[in-house]
Amino acid sequence: MTNEEKAKIILEALDEYMMVNWDFEKYYVKGVKNGLKKIERREDREKAQNLNSADPGRYRIDPVS
Repeated sequence: MTNEEKAKIILEALDEYMMVNWDFEKYYVKGVKNGLKKIERREDREKAQNLNSADPGRYRIDPVS
């Protein structure tokens, strides 16, 4: 599922609890997509840290310079 599809699902769910002005849908979707990207980056970073701390010699991920 793409972030666009996820953002629209989130927007539809929000509409159940508050009034969403659908004239601004493209802006809402853009904001949610940006948030989803930030979440993915943070999860990737945490996953890499967990791999490094679990067994430092086995799954070493060197930072990219």
